[in-house]
Amino acid sequence: MHGIENPRVGGSIPSPATTISDDLQKCRSFFLSGVRPGYIAHRSRKGGLHMVRALFAALFGKRHAVFHSTHPLEATVLQLRQSIQHGPRLSAAGMRGKVSAQRIRLCWKRPFVSNSFKPYFIGQCIPTERGARLEGAFQMHPFIRTLVIGMFVSLLIFPLVAVVKHWQLTHELAPALFASLVVVPAAYLIAAAVLVIVRISRWAARDDEAMIDAEIHRALQSGQSDQG
Repeated sequence: MHGIENPRVGGSIPSPATTISDDLQKCRSFFLSGVRPGYIAHRSRKGGLHMVRALFAALFGKRHAVFHSTHPLEATVLQLRQSIQHGPRLSAAGMRGKVSAQRIRLCWKRPFVSNSFKPYFIGQCIPTERGARLEGAFQMHPFIRTLVIGMFVSLLIFPLVAVVKHWQLTHELAPALFASLVVVPAAYLIAAAVLVIVRISRWAARDDEAMIDAEIHRALQSGQSDQG
């Protein structure tokens, strides 16, 4: 059956089987015409760039925050120190870190949980006319960020060093360059793995920023109530 007669037009309406067959033929021609490899390459590049941007945002992303206190600088620092839990072990979740006028680093710690990618509040206390201002940002720990960046830098430098040494020994550059391309998919796989780990860790610590924020407010408000 090739078609159905249409008495109004005097022609024929394509049957569903014919329409599906034509669509399949068009799809087959589209994929065999050489467009498919280019499309896949385009999607691969787009996905790779998206992954790199997401990893860059995870490593360098910051959320700025400012807290105000009516206490002098020294009293504000003291209140923050008193809000920090001390000791090698915690029986309950609490805020840990180091506090000084020049450097403040706070994180939310849970018992028996290790999360290297949890957010930290890093900032400083600045004296003002009405007291002190605590300003900083929630971000990844600088050491962990430097460690991840160093891993990717070494992954990029290693093939270059291998190419130079191979060229010095054999004076043949093409085989060394071809061999160095093996590191490209490895870099993508490592970046994807790191991104997955970072996102899972961020999800596990999704309430940490709010808990640190509330603890800082509680410390500053307790200082103001004590003053009153």
